[in-house]
Amino acid sequence: MKPFSKTMRGMFKKWGSEGGKKRGKSLSPAHRSWIASRAACARWGGYPSSRLKSVRLLEPRWDEPVFIEEILSDGGLPEWRELYRRITNFPFGETANALEKVVHSVDIYGATNLWRSLLKNYRGGADG
Repeated sequence: MKPFSKTMRGMFKKWGSEGGKKRGKSLSPAHRSWIASRAACARWGGYPSSRLKSVRLLEPRWDEPVFIEEILSDGGLPEWRELYRRITNFPFGETANALEKVVHSVDIYGATNLWRSLLKNYRGGADG
């Protein structure tokens, strides 16, 4: 593949900068801060906590569908492991009920179908 010319690279850089600024204006200050802290942790290694900070809730709780939705869309492997542990230990518990509400109301690419089938499997095939 032929490399891009210097002019094209400059244009791509300019467009990327403009898009980033527009996206930054559309996000809340708390969401921008959360993104920046995740980027810094990824850059410098490790996360300060395996607990995901909620963008929309003051106190994240595992029985809140809003928090579960954030876990599915923005959470990492530690959060997904914790969710999986909670579902396998208590398939009819509060976390499982919150997960059920999320998987039946939103479509998160790559996550919704996976968690819907896991929940159905651990509940013995019963539709929730």
